[in-house]
Amino acid sequence: MLGRFTQSAFRSLTYNGIRSMPQMRKFAISQTKLETIKVSHIMDREVMAITVSVDDDLQTITEQFNKFNISSALVIDGKTDKIAGIITERDIVRALQRNAELTINLKASQVAYRGEIKYVTPEDKLDTAAVTMLKHGIRHIPVMYDGEDPTIPSSLAGVLSIRDILYVHYIDEITSDNRK
Repeated sequence: MLGRFTQSAFRSLTYNGIRSMPQMRKFAISQTKLETIKVSHIMDREVMAITVSVDDDLQTITEQFNKFNISSALVIDGKTDKIAGIITERDIVRALQRNAELTINLKASQVAYRGEIKYVTPEDKLDTAAVTMLKHGIRHIPVMYDGEDPTIPSSLAGVLSIRDILYVHYIDEITSDNRK
């Protein structure tokens, strides 16, 4: 059975003396510098690689995920030219669990999240985006141009993933010659 490392479990480790704050790993980037980083500095700008049609089947979507090495895409309704939702690998796994072998024939509109989509702007601070993602349990968040209608695909500037945020924190370890 898979376990889940929750905030409360983390807090109990920290506060019950099992792991004190000084023992925890320090980030490679200073807090001062981190506070100056904007979403636009690290977001994925390959917008065409991160959108699919409501009518695309999961076979097509997973091929696109694989081709562009992505794990989420905004779902666009071509009839209204509006963003209809977002589809992630997690959505596909849940569809597989519910529908088994029938999943491959499902359309994006049947699997994707279709509620209000949280988003950030390119000018938002990275820590603001990170808090929004954590607060709402989001691993991929659309980046929309500020002042434009967030339901229109042309307002999409890119996507920010939790991986992008981690990359900023661990850049020194990733790029150093002492990698394992």
